Amino acid sequence: MDKQTSDQGLRKKEVTHVREVGREERLAEYRQQEEKTMEMLKEVAKQRKALYEDENRQQQKYREAEEVLRQAVEEREMVLARSTSIRSVVGAYYKNYHSL
Repeated sequence: MDKQTSDQGLRKKEVTHVREVGREERLAEYRQQEEKTMEMLKEVAKQRKALYEDENRQQQKYREAEEVLRQAVEEREMVLARSTSIRSVVGAYYKNYHSL
């Protein structure tokens, strides 16, 4: 009876050991899959960040171009205003000169 009890105890230990080994192997596989998933997600995050930065650069260039255009329009309006005032001064001068 002692031998049978001893054999049963050994079998129990073996089964427990096999189960632990199998569990450890499965956990290692899960960790490996998780690492692959995390690497993939990190890559996606890098790509999204790059796209976001590109979009920000494009928006900044667009804002700079708008500012240059706005300045050019202001300068043109100032030139037109000056030429209009010069014309009116010259026109008034000629009217006064011819009326003499």
